[in-house]
Amino acid sequence: MLNRILVLVGSNATALYAAGRLVEGFRIPLELPELLVGGVVLTLINATLRPIARLLLFPLTLLTIGLFGLVINAGTIYLLDYLLESITIAGLRPLAEGTIVVTLVGTLCQFLLPSNSSSRSPS
Repeated sequence: MLNRILVLVGSNATALYAAGRLVEGFRIPLELPELLVGGVVLTLINATLRPIARLLLFPLTLLTIGLFGLVINAGTIYLLDYLLESITIAGLRPLAEGTIVVTLVGTLCQFLLPSNSSSRSPS
């Protein structure tokens, strides 16, 4: 469980770093402590509020064949911007581009990094 949480925080921090480097207008301090705080807060948002939003907005997601999921992800990034004053998103375009980068990099990191200990053999 702790391993899974650490992977999520690390992948979210990596995704925020990538968005900060690649997207003009998506400003985040690129120092490790600030990135980790951003990763922790984004992980908490994704673990608590995002499932509620996905459940409530499921009909829209179904109608748009899943594309409304990007809007939900953009909402989580916008909430992160609102909660942390160290992160600044200067407009709708950096929010959209940053959302795509954070989604792609976060998914890639979670896919590549081990997230559970199911490979252990039972004793």
